[in-house]
Amino acid sequence: MAINPFGPKLSSTLIDKTNDLVEIYDASSGETKVITLNSIGTTSFGTRVTTAYTLSQLDSEKVIEINSATAVNVTVPANVFNRENQVMVAQYGAGQVTFVAGAGMTLRSSGGKLKINAQYSTAGILFISPTEAYVFGDIVI
Repeated sequence: MAINPFGPKLSSTLIDKTNDLVEIYDASSGETKVITLNSIGTTSFGTRVTTAYTLSQLDSEKVIEINSATAVNVTVPANVFNRENQVMVAQYGAGQVTFVAGAGMTLRSSGGKLKINAQYSTAGILFISPTEAYVFGDIVI
């Protein structure tokens, strides 16, 4: 028997294996949505860096590891990512990682938090648009 990963009120059906399309039905609202599996967070490891880093489109859906003994800035540029793109950043080293908005980019987070909390902590960036993104996770001011 398969366990429904979406809970008891949601059901899912793979409707197009080639394009990874999944239909999700919400019994509580009667609403049906079709999503791609990639849009729910398929992530792989990307780059491990030791100095300041500017994200690129190649980092989309990847985990970027920052391995530095000293503080490092990760710049999030405007007009590189699309809505629903996401990037995870892991602070592998002891140096604190700070997210910096590139020209024309707005970063939004609870309380203006833009630094990863501690070594081995992670944060995510979820793009609302090419010029706006949420920063979330284990972050501090």
